[in-house]
Amino acid sequence: MKNKIHPTAISVFPNYGLDVITDMNYYFFSKKSPCEEEFFIHTILIDPYSPIYNSYALALVPRLGSKKILKYAIYYDIEAHVRTLLEYLDKKETSSNFVLPWNEYQELLESLV
Repeated sequence: MKNKIHPTAISVFPNYGLDVITDMNYYFFSKKSPCEEEFFIHTILIDPYSPIYNSYALALVPRLGSKKILKYAIYYDIEAHVRTLLEYLDKKETSSNFVLPWNEYQELLESLV
């Protein structure tokens, strides 16, 4: 029988060269392995209102190079939230209270690599 419990969210970040220090592991129960876009979405879903988890998710974006992130955001019903996060990356300025100020985001990003 195929393994149906898969690591996801920040638990897979070391696979992308991002070192998140945590005492928690995150898993996803599914017949198929989660795709890279789901790692991003699952990180947000740990706590969508947390500037830290949103920043962790955003740190993964350039390592994925995916054009399908919004497709998965729609599937998980968090499209507006993800659009706001991606806009933050593009504009480099805070437009909500669930992201860090840009300079703090940059510091967090540096600490992950």
